[in-house]
Amino acid sequence: MSLNPRMAQWSGKRVWLVGASSGIGRATASALHAQGAAVIVSARNAGSLRNLWPSTLVPRPCRWT
Repeated sequence: MSLNPRMAQWSGKRVWLVGASSGIGRATASALHAQGAAVIVSARNAGSLRNLWPSTLVPRPCRWT
């Protein structure tokens, strides 16, 4: 029994990923976007978010103090 069933269809879904300017976060955002999800990406480095993502993704920089 799985508490979190596997999602097979991402089209029309919204996903918010934190830490998406590089590495696993960036790869995950790219893969979900390719599968039709509306992806919101956040990271501490606002410049990286704006430079890395196409206009169809929504960058939301955030800073923890």
